[in-house]
Amino acid sequence: MNLLDIFSKSNTSCNINRIFSVVVVLTYITTSCNTRSDSVVDCVNLKSQAAVIDTTNSEMYPICMVGNIVLSKELYGEQNYYASIIGNDKSSKPELLFRKGHGHNEFTLLTFGRSADKSLLLLDEALSAKPISMTVISEIDSIGNIKKQDNWKRYDLTKLPPFRIAAKTFCSLSDSTILTPGAPFDHLGSIFSVIDFKNCKAFPLEFWPDDGMEIETMVKHAVYTDNSSVFENGNGRYLYQCREGNFVFIFSIDNNKVNVIKNLYTVYPDYITEDGQNYRMKSRRPETLACAVNNNYIYILLKEFDKEGNKREEWRPDLYGNIVEVYDWDGNKQKEIRLDHYGQRIMLSENNNKIHLFTDDYYEDEMKSDIWIYDLNGIVN
Repeated sequence: MNLLDIFSKSNTSCNINRIFSVVVVLTYITTSCNTRSDSVVDCVNLKSQAAVIDTTNSEMYPICMVGNIVLSKELYGEQNYYASIIGNDKSSKPELLFRKGHGHNEFTLLTFGRSADKSLLLLDEALSAKPISMTVISEIDSIGNIKKQDNWKRYDLTKLPPFRIAAKTFCSLSDSTILTPGAPFDHLGSIFSVIDFKNCKAFPLEFWPDDGMEIETMVKHAVYTDNSSVFENGNGRYLYQCREGNFVFIFSIDNNKVNVIKNLYTVYPDYITEDGQNYRMKSRRPETLACAVNNNYIYILLKEFDKEGNKREEWRPDLYGNIVEVYDWDGNKQKEIRLDHYGQRIMLSENNNKIHLFTDDYYEDEMKSDIWIYDLNGIVN
């Protein structure tokens, strides 16, 4: 049976990002430039203007943006979840949204997504990488409506067959199913699965990374699923990004198999295991990627600098970039955007006419974060 005959597709959204100060776009200049593939595409230089930093958010880690509402998690302390509103030049003081805990209507570790009807999806996971529940929130036009528990519909996933999940994002396929990195423990030879959260069922998809490593299945599964991301375009095309290495590809799902349409980056993780259960990285390249998508395009931020624009000679967790490659969903590069600031993550506004560049300065003595907003109108078709 073909899973795509069962599960209809929908728009997905949430990307993991950081938001603390807001900027207004001024101008852009179009030129042509040589890309890393030595092909020539239009290159757009975008400029922006500095704005006020809201220091009330200085210990928050934004993980999802719903309209102009930012959902964040405390970095320290109780690690609860908060919401704040992004305006034209600053963000509002965060409000408590979801409590972390094991009580009624509390959560452990949330991953956020959006359904076809734009409901907010909360996938709760145990610290042992097992699904706990899926909560659907239908009214999300205000912080008050998101907080209102009468708007929540919660589905128990504790009876799901033993399942390993530690992904950074997931995609909504229908009003009852999601696509996620991860798999049942008796199918760890796959890195993707469909979860039917209303009926508490899981369906692994056939795919295994061909990285040349002869290593324990559990180890390779963890390398390619832990904190990895999937995105979709609403028309049966998906994007996978591995957390480690620079491994990114476009795929479809055909007869319960993952069909790779095009590899955008194929730098596999360089890892080893010492106990057959856990892995560690032997080396990391001083270049990493950050992705965001909409129905028409894939945006990839290339990160290889420090925050001042100096090229890094070795890997660090705080790599920055200012070049965004734009691909269509066939994998053809369409444009290159050069931003006037360096950041670590990108996401698109809900109407897709702005791109947001974020900084995550957790490694500074004094945490300081910015968001730069760039107008995409007239930049991509």
